[in-house]
Amino acid sequence: MNFVLAAGGPGPHGPAHALAAELRKRGHGVLLITDDRGARFPGLFQGVPVHILPAGRLTKSPLGMIRGVRSLMAGRREAKNLYKNHRPDAVIGFGGYPAVPALLAASSMKIPTVLHEQNAVLGRANRFLAGEATAIATAYNEVERIKKSYNDKVVLVGNPVREAIAKLGEVPFPPFDEYAPSRSSSPAEAKARPSSARSCRKGWACYRRRCVFACRSCSSAARTTSTRYASAIRNSAFLQS
Repeated sequence: MNFVLAAGGPGPHGPAHALAAELRKRGHGVLLITDDRGARFPGLFQGVPVHILPAGRLTKSPLGMIRGVRSLMAGRREAKNLYKNHRPDAVIGFGGYPAVPALLAASSMKIPTVLHEQNAVLGRANRFLAGEATAIATAYNEVERIKKSYNDKVVLVGNPVREAIAKLGEVPFPPFDEYAPSRSSSPAEAKARPSSARSCRKGWACYRRRCVFACRSCSSAARTTSTRYASAIRNSAFLQS
């Protein structure tokens, strides 16, 4: 079988890469559809053909909205031409604007589509595509902003994890201290919380709430700890694969 994976932005590319590796290991064909940014991520999708589609962002300004729609329609036409020459058995979207034209084209050609949502809040692109999707795969039991009418096609699958990341579970974790993170969350989750839960005086939300990924403002101590954990991951031999 042949599959097209569509992903945009840094978040969706990790799970998409993990699924691509597993599908190829099982003997299936895989094609990645992304944008210019996604094609530049080092160490991901090695050996997987990559197709870059135009995919504009839908902004609030009228001019930006027009440009975004034109770009999405151009991407949809390009994706349809791609599918006519190499028809996939299914198209799987991981969120981000590059996934929109890829899945719109698939739906118009009656190709099964699957959305994967990595966060506890359904992202904007996935919300836009949810109505036409054949199935919606989630990482959590409860995901906000999924319409009740879509519940029948929601399936809990978790987050695909790269083998190199999975092996980090074998590495002893640094001891917890006052600033060590006990959880991380995505920007989508952070936006869904009340502002009082996302920030506090003096920008100390990161270490006081044990939240590293979602918060951009943090104390110097929290930044130092975050850097220490990031360095430990980068230096791990398991990430060389």
